[in-house]
Amino acid sequence: MHADLLILIGILTPLLVAIVASVKTSSQMKGILALIVSVVIGLATAYASDLVSAANVLGSILAAYGAAQVAYTALFKPLGITSWILDNLGSKGDSA
Repeated sequence: MHADLLILIGILTPLLVAIVASVKTSSQMKGILALIVSVVIGLATAYASDLVSAANVLGSILAAYGAAQVAYTALFKPLGITSWILDNLGSKGDSA
């Protein structure tokens, strides 16, 4: 169950990053944001599973980040999902 939850949440990470990031945000910054989100997911999942140790936390972070990268590269980017989110739902700064 622990790994399944990490992978599921990790798959959603590119969508979260796209919603939070602006259109003008560099791809490097989006990658850093994805890593930060993966760290938070990994820590929270390890804590919620009562498996807080260096190895479990690191494994959880890597699983969430890996799932996010695979989902983005194999699914969201080719289908244009994250681009659509950035264009239509993402933070676009001051539009007033």
